[in-house]
Amino acid sequence: MIVSKQLQQELSPSVLPAVIKMPEDQQASFIAEYNQRKKSRLMGRLLVLLLPGFHFHQLGFSGKRLMAMMLFQATCGGLLVWWVLEFFLHSTRIQNHNQALAMEIMKNIKVLNA
Repeated sequence: MIVSKQLQQELSPSVLPAVIKMPEDQQASFIAEYNQRKKSRLMGRLLVLLLPGFHFHQLGFSGKRLMAMMLFQATCGGLLVWWVLEFFLHSTRIQNHNQALAMEIMKNIKVLNA
């Protein structure tokens, strides 16, 4: 098993057992792709603090996020209430994104090796 303790904490309980059961070469592929594509929670919090509104782009561009960014900036972060909420909620969004990413990568590796 080559899955680090940190990665074990990041992965969801539904993904971790499947990754641990993979052969080492598949685990290495999974870990390399996951580490390359995952989003950083620290970077997300820094974006919320330093570039309010632009943190919406960290998880991808969409019309909905663009509208949210414009509204966020126009209202000065909802008079700071929205800004404080975003500081905590954005971290959860990043965690959900990374868990969905892990599921996607795991499925892709299983399909390629089937």
